[in-house]
Amino acid sequence: MLVLPAGFTQFSTWIRKQHPWLHRGSGWIYASVSVLLAGPSGLIIGWYANGGWSSQLAFCLLAILWMAFSWMAIWRIRQGDVEAHKRWMYRSFALALSAITLRAWKFLIVAFFEPRPMDVYRIVAWLGWVLNLLIAEWLILRTKQLKKKTSIMKWYLPFCLLLVLWACNESPSEPTNDNNQVVEEINVEQTDIEEKEVVETSVDTTATEQEVEGNPTEQLLGYYVGEFEAIQYDTRQSYVYYNKINISIDSIAGDSLYGHSVVAGNDRPFQGSIRKSSKIYIVEVREPGDDRYDGIFNFTIAHEQSRMKGTCDAYNPKLAVSKRAYDLNKRRFAYNPNLALPEDVQWAELSAHTEEVPEEG
Repeated sequence: MLVLPAGFTQFSTWIRKQHPWLHRGSGWIYASVSVLLAGPSGLIIGWYANGGWSSQLAFCLLAILWMAFSWMAIWRIRQGDVEAHKRWMYRSFALALSAITLRAWKFLIVAFFEPRPMDVYRIVAWLGWVLNLLIAEWLILRTKQLKKKTSIMKWYLPFCLLLVLWACNESPSEPTNDNNQVVEEINVEQTDIEEKEVVETSVDTTATEQEVEGNPTEQLLGYYVGEFEAIQYDTRQSYVYYNKINISIDSIAGDSLYGHSVVAGNDRPFQGSIRKSSKIYIVEVREPGDDRYDGIFNFTIAHEQSRMKGTCDAYNPKLAVSKRAYDLNKRRFAYNPNLALPEDVQWAELSAHTEEVPEEG
């Protein structure tokens, strides 16, 4: 809130000549906030930023350079070197403007190219400030005072340009929109899931195959768990990019498959067809359609890997997310009698806070 207004006043010749007290006062506000508050907090936030190490490196480097440039501007003006002070303020404020340019680039990229949100995040993490710095250096080089000091720019400008190009190539390619193809690029981390009286254990696929040699499709039965990722969505609406999904294959009869899906507590049945092709099973199932989020699931199952990959197309194309992809791992759930409430919690206390539902009839 303070940095941008204070920074803009630093470049007004009229303010600097007619109201030098305002120039100095706003300058100290800008430098103090950037060096002591915004810079350190930005470094902490950048360390935990989304988008992986690429985005984290971009935001951390932005915070470090911003603090360093602001400090150099202070140091130079304390030495009485006004021209060097101007140059460092150009660089510092160029990085401060990333708060605006990052959002502007995000808007333009989404409006014209509609990439995935995480792809946009990785790109603008670099583009939001590196291009600003290139423009600042270009402005500095145009001044007469720097005609004899351009040697450092011979490596600095190409380095900044390489950062932008590298960031643009960092994002993974877009997933295919073909319903009959498997989305290959999703790498879902396996997570431990514990819910009250169930505990997750690893699946021994070898043992399972030995148990069901008489009916190979029985080894496909069970739960497949992982991330449910949006790949077609309306950016004008509010939506959840990632969600957890549990797909259960309950039974298989001939070429018919029956099961249900659970997403965000919404349990929906489905049924459809299954056929075998080489070492995988190809499945298409449909939910009833009486829920606004129902849709068609197309997926393949590599039974040797206990893995399911595919897409889900919503019946309603006007939903915030009309298509999602998933890459799921098979999980086995077993009752664990050792899971219990803590000793200091009693069922009577819990039931006292539960509303009673009158019996019908």
